[in-house]
Amino acid sequence: MLKRLACKGLVSYSKYQGCEITKEGISIASVILEQMLLTQRFLNTQLGMAMEDSQRIAEKIITLDEPLLFDSFAKILSSPNR
Repeated sequence: MLKRLACKGLVSYSKYQGCEITKEGISIASVILEQMLLTQRFLNTQLGMAMEDSQRIAEKIITLDEPLLFDSFAKILSSPNR
């Protein structure tokens, strides 16, 4: 797994030396984390799901990699009328 991430430039990896996340890896990880938290919050606040359920379902939703979906979640959650 680390070799694949290193090939994509997301970590720097040396056998027996460990690995370190790159700036690009940090950038991608922060987007994924933001999408995860946004999705959990949407499921919890808008649909009334329990935190445990919203976390489990959000893990599946973020694999869709649909920016339009996450933008829509953000708009709904930032709207004062909702």
